[in-house]
Amino acid sequence: MIQGQETVTIIRRSEGETDEFGMPTITETEIIIKNVLVGWNGSATTEDVNRTFTNSDVTFYFPPGTSINHTDKFKYLGGLWEKQGTEQRWMAPAGFTFSPGVVVNANRIEG
Repeated sequence: MIQGQETVTIIRRSEGETDEFGMPTITETEIIIKNVLVGWNGSATTEDVNRTFTNSDVTFYFPPGTSINHTDKFKYLGGLWEKQGTEQRWMAPAGFTFSPGVVVNANRIEG
């Protein structure tokens, strides 16, 4: 199996009981995933009169058996990354035999 050496924390939100206003309470659970392979997809910087924005993209290759929900966010290198699109199964290239994992494209905007 091919594996990375990075650690990524999945931030998973779930609804709890309702509060005094009838709104559901939100709980965040952190799930630490080790051996993640990370592919950097580049970044772009936009300068404005008042601010500078940096938009960065990565691809996380999670190990087999990793569960990803549609509302999950990811903590990596001190930043919070948001999932872009739908997670995919990481398939072994032709001629290789290893267990597929889960591929997630993520984005972070700073500034």
